Amino acid sequence: MGYLTSYSMEALHVAEQDVKKIEAAIEELNMPLGNFYYDPQNQVFNAGPNGEWRWYGHEDDMAELSERFSDALFKLHGEGENRDDVWDKYFVGGELVEKVYAVMFMPEPKKVKWEV
Repeated sequence: MGYLTSYSMEALHVAEQDVKKIEAAIEELNMPLGNFYYDPQNQVFNAGPNGEWRWYGHEDDMAELSERFSDALFKLHGEGENRDDVWDKYFVGGELVEKVYAVMFMPEPKKVKWEV
């Protein structure tokens, strides 16, 4: 059994004529993404989460997608099943260029004096 993660993706600088090609590539690579949306004014393509998955090859798949559409900047967002596991990975021209991890924590509990 493995660790489940919910994935979403955003791509900047996507030409309108590439939208259907990106959707087809996502399906061809069996990426767990869906709910596609394209904003033509800002040239932004979004793919929302499609459940929680074990996608161990996500870096390789995203590198391949970004190589096919080398003018775009891709951001893959992941939220692990422990919801404090949140990260973003950026891909350009077939390469992972940056990983950003968000560390979430609860603040120290405050001591409160209850009066009855």
